[in-house]
Amino acid sequence: MAYLNCSATGGGNAIRNRVLACKECNGNEKREQNWKRFLKSKCKNAETFQRRRDRIRAWQKQCPKPIRIVLSPQTEKAQIATEAVFKSFEAKSFALGLLFLAEHLLFLSEHLEGHSD
Repeated sequence: MAYLNCSATGGGNAIRNRVLACKECNGNEKREQNWKRFLKSKCKNAETFQRRRDRIRAWQKQCPKPIRIVLSPQTEKAQIATEAVFKSFEAKSFALGLLFLAEHLLFLSEHLEGHSD
């Protein structure tokens, strides 16, 4: 599965922005290239290009365009605050995990010292 338009050029995660592609084309060749320019470089002639382009356009027409959700200022503030809470939780959870690991290592080292005799 490959994105027709990469996120850097405004492509989203919608199904209409995806097409089947081989691993080589998806991973190494197309990258951020314009999909029509890339398709043209892969086709031996204009007829093949037009046929493939038309199939992609037909695919896109079957899938509705995604609806862009515009958030109210209050909702945006709530979203920002929620994201901050999640980031804080992640940071504190990570710190707690490190503390647990350090205590566990200390316990193990003390336990092993007693058995070294």
